[in-house]
Amino acid sequence: MLDRGTFLQSMTKPKIILVLPALNLAKELKETLDKVKRTVSKFSNRFCFRIYVISDGSTDNTHLIMKKWQSECGLDVEVLKNNKNRGLVETLKDTYKKVLRSEEDAHYVLKTDLDKDYDQEAAISKLLGCIPQGNLSNPSFDMVVGSRTYKKQELKRMKACNKTNHEFERREKILKIMKKHFTPDDFDPSSVGSQLYKMASLRRVLQNKSVGLFLTWKERYGLDVVIPLAALFMKMRFKKISVGSGKYVAKKSDVAKKRYDTYERIINLFISRSEGSSSRARLLRTRRVTSVS
Repeated sequence: MLDRGTFLQSMTKPKIILVLPALNLAKELKETLDKVKRTVSKFSNRFCFRIYVISDGSTDNTHLIMKKWQSECGLDVEVLKNNKNRGLVETLKDTYKKVLRSEEDAHYVLKTDLDKDYDQEAAISKLLGCIPQGNLSNPSFDMVVGSRTYKKQELKRMKACNKTNHEFERREKILKIMKKHFTPDDFDPSSVGSQLYKMASLRRVLQNKSVGLFLTWKERYGLDVVIPLAALFMKMRFKKISVGSGKYVAKKSDVAKKRYDTYERIINLFISRSEGSSSRARLLRTRRVTSVS
């Protein structure tokens, strides 16, 4: 809980909502949450923060570690728990709905993952650095996507695993399609788990009936791709930045296949909708997309 002095001080600063989902991350969670705390402390002179940490049906001590961190960190933290694993998409959908309902005084929503394969401190810092000082009502963007890049050594590791999970091959084909058909053309669906939204812009995307995907998307993956492409479809102001390099963690072949099959369905769905929409000049460069399978 915030003391009265901290609460009064927070009323004069823009409010940032952090959304941090996790599944079975007990081994690394304390380390990554402490990175979040350091970053929030670094920006506390500019912003006030409310943090949502969510355990998606974890079967290890993830939820207990979250509760302990909540009691010790001295920040405004709410811990949420799914009694069973619902998947990232449903977890984020419910959390965003809760935030839009209960945090009407917030200016921005920042979502990032808590896995150890990248630096949360760098990702959050770079996203917050995009927010202009003194011009909150009209920034130069509606949303910012933070993309992780892979250094040559990590790409070599990914390529070495390709014989078993085909991830390198699928990723290269996806990138070619994105480069050919979309802007920004270097949007990598597998590396965009850190995103910053204007509160009003996120509400527009999630409630837009012409897009509709937020209400109907039931896959376990892909909401971090659906929302940016929906923003482009709606001609919103979109910005992509690098949030640093990530470590490649090899996925099992069935998991990699499901993820990239999902990315393909999302891309084809938006291309199909854009072809029948007056907004296609913004989103689409050619008529059809080649198959990724």
